[in-house]
Amino acid sequence: MKRISLIISFLTFFMVGVNAQSGALSYGVKAGPTFNWASAASTSCENKGAPMGFGLGLVADYEITSNLAFSTGLEYNLVRMKYQFADYRRMENFLEYSDVTVDRKSAGSYLEIPLKAKASMDIMDELKGFVEAGLGIGINLSSRAKDEFDFYGIDYADKRYVDKTYQYRMLQAALRFGLGAEYAFSSDYSLFAQVSFRHALSNMFTHDLQRKTGSNMKVNFIGIEAGVMF
Repeated sequence: MKRISLIISFLTFFMVGVNAQSGALSYGVKAGPTFNWASAASTSCENKGAPMGFGLGLVADYEITSNLAFSTGLEYNLVRMKYQFADYRRMENFLEYSDVTVDRKSAGSYLEIPLKAKASMDIMDELKGFVEAGLGIGINLSSRAKDEFDFYGIDYADKRYVDKTYQYRMLQAALRFGLGAEYAFSSDYSLFAQVSFRHALSNMFTHDLQRKTGSNMKVNFIGIEAGVMF
């Protein structure tokens, strides 16, 4: 968390400094809940719900024209998921491996840099709507999980979340889309709200887990965000 705080603080000071030199750059903060699910490439993996996570971040919009901007920033996302997958395991005091079906609840921490084009249109005097689309480049900071499965008729369940970071790829890529509205209270600040969608392009499993499960798994979410721009 200290590393995350340092990165966010650095980016905040950077945006403030650049904004003081150019009127074309606006910056802000945002936060809101996300609803996360996993998509799989085969029937050996299956999503089991859309748990609620949370996201917060910094936003930087560079104005290209009066209705078009380049939008970036830095986001921290707590991603919770529930899914089922096939695995191959050997338990303590057993000599043989066995095929098992694992029900997993996971919680992952991700840092992501969005790179989006943002188009806006005036709705009324101080209110404008906007749409945005682009890419997101993310880093998996940590991943924890609780597994449940049946092993030779014995029910097994983790009592606490266990570190599983080694089973998930560090780098992630995704398509990012958003639709929202922004209301300017003055020339100094405005409030905005939006619905955002993240569609993963890359597999979240490492090669080892991908080989054992026989499937790709991707992280998707819908977010409801609110924030302020300066």
